[in-house]
Amino acid sequence: MEARESIVIDWSPDSVALLRQRARQAASYRKPRIQNERVWGKDGVTWNRVASYLRVRVVPEGGIFSSESPTISSTESWLSREALLTLLNSPVLDFALRTLLGSRMHGQAPVLGGELDASNRCGVA
Repeated sequence: MEARESIVIDWSPDSVALLRQRARQAASYRKPRIQNERVWGKDGVTWNRVASYLRVRVVPEGGIFSSESPTISSTESWLSREALLTLLNSPVLDFALRTLLGSRMHGQAPVLGGELDASNRCGVA
């Protein structure tokens, strides 16, 4: 069996500048669609979107998220990354998710854009 080569994405400042330049072009079949750049590199917690159970892990600062491994970061000083990790990995939440969602889940956090307002007290983005 032949060994597969790893796919490496160059996130250096020069490469990101090139992506931004291509994104501003009027038309191109290779035009990138840059999304959520304001949250690139933030630390937080992540989980596999499709899983038999929820197991949340730490995303270190500088990490990149994807649609299949979304990231939650706290916007509140009182809610640390470690507290969020503990809360989401708690047996109580695991029981609630298994009860409400069944054995397979396709979990997705709501998209919260911009600043949080007074009506949104969850403190995550």
